[in-house]
Amino acid sequence: MRQVKSGKWSVAARLGAVAFLSWAVMSGASEGAIYGSFPASFSGFPDVNTSPVIVDYDLVQLHGHLDQDAGDNVILPTSDHLGGSFFDVFVSVDIYGTVSGGELHLGGSLGNGPVEHLDSSHLVAFDYVMGVFSLIFDQVTSTGGWSDSLGNRVGIILDPVFSDAPEFPFGQIFTNVSDGFSPGMADTFALPAAVPEPASVVVWSMLGIGVGLVGRRRARLARALENR
Repeated sequence: MRQVKSGKWSVAARLGAVAFLSWAVMSGASEGAIYGSFPASFSGFPDVNTSPVIVDYDLVQLHGHLDQDAGDNVILPTSDHLGGSFFDVFVSVDIYGTVSGGELHLGGSLGNGPVEHLDSSHLVAFDYVMGVFSLIFDQVTSTGGWSDSLGNRVGIILDPVFSDAPEFPFGQIFTNVSDGFSPGMADTFALPAAVPEPASVVVWSMLGIGVGLVGRRRARLARALENR
């Protein structure tokens, strides 16, 4: 069994990628059509690190999954490796770049404990910037223990570490495996509950102003009628 020391991945490189993605999302510098919206909280150290990750695309579905030949390399911030670990993220995206859903399955056992896992079939955001995928899953369910600590909304930065990143939309089959090895990695972050998008805030603010104007007009009309 090939062993890969996931902890040896460059922390600076991961944080650099996170910082760039945060900037790209906020500035709109994306080469992929954004599906959903992203918070500005993709920063700091991940709550779960997974590597090496194989990333495949078959013209219908993007699949990122742990390279099982590399051993148990799903790691918590405490540097604990989860035994019997697994990581699978699926995104339904066609050759025109249309995203229609996705799934997340992440789990493993801590020490001699039971296998705990996170699951979601509610992909609410997807983007592809400079060869790196960003995803957000909502309505995440967990089975207790370490998995509960991530809450019900998680973000994932999936970096295949492409030697030649494909362009979006993807018009060809691809994989990040080269010479039997995948350099890919995935960082999973616990995210706060969703907040209204800026556009929604503006809409609700305008509605509030409109309701206020209507109320004042009604009050003026009532006073006018009283004075007749």
